[in-house]
Amino acid sequence: MGIWWIDAVGAAFDMRVPALPSNLFRVGIAVAVLWKFTSEQFCGAWHYLDKGSYVRFCYVNAHPRGPFRSLTFYRVAYVAKWVAAAGLFLGIGPQICALVLAAWFALEIGYDWKYHTIFLMLACAILSVDGGSASILRPDQLQCLFDTDCRTNLVNTATTWVWPKWITLVVVTQMYWASAYTKLRLAQFRSGTTLVKLSRSLYLNRPLLRHWEYHLPKMMVKYLILAPDDVCRRRWAVVAWATIVGEAVLPIGLAIPVFPIYWAAFVFGAIMHTGFTALHQRKLPPYGIACLAAYLMIIPVPG
Repeated sequence: MGIWWIDAVGAAFDMRVPALPSNLFRVGIAVAVLWKFTSEQFCGAWHYLDKGSYVRFCYVNAHPRGPFRSLTFYRVAYVAKWVAAAGLFLGIGPQICALVLAAWFALEIGYDWKYHTIFLMLACAILSVDGGSASILRPDQLQCLFDTDCRTNLVNTATTWVWPKWITLVVVTQMYWASAYTKLRLAQFRSGTTLVKLSRSLYLNRPLLRHWEYHLPKMMVKYLILAPDDVCRRRWAVVAWATIVGEAVLPIGLAIPVFPIYWAAFVFGAIMHTGFTALHQRKLPPYGIACLAAYLMIIPVPG
């Protein structure tokens, strides 16, 4: 088995690869986006930029000429993002839908800046140029997908260009390595202090929140939040170093074109993101789903 991402460069990206990973990536990103939008809708996202709101105040001060100064534009874009997310999930005009979503996320970070939103924006930008992301998993192919012979023939013959897959590997690698490098440089993070402060802040603020955001298990509260400061720091330091090492090693495992190593990295990444989600069950699941979808996109190419 060759190293597909090196072969792609050697072929000047004039190389076709199976389209199934692209289809799984598209569906995974669509699920992540729909989860994010639904969660935010229950928390009042339709009214985020209403006149007199704090979000609008911050947005207007940061972007005096931003397009979301117009509430009408915000509402139209808000409806468009839902239509685009549904279209992306169903494989109806997926490239256009992905482009609309990428544009939405580019605007959203103007009033709600998060690394997770940037990752979703980049994922949608990749899908907007992937012409094979809806060649298999779409409603009009359902009958074929339930027929063994037809499904096998479809999966084996559907291909797409390699460079969206290659760019996804670059984005995933950069995301994890940049995160690991940033954490490694911060003494407060390495010592566990940052995670102690974060967990205690979440614990103290939870009763004050208007909407449900997260649940902290009793065991976590007992051993990682309410224990003495030095004990909490030592325990969180183990988590901090495990995160740094995990984020540094994970992209390497995903890039190695050996299926047992790839799947081991996949499982490790799933466990790691499940751990992240334990701190914030409302906001982090879409990010975890998007990351797992990206893993599927960069699955090794069979030799």
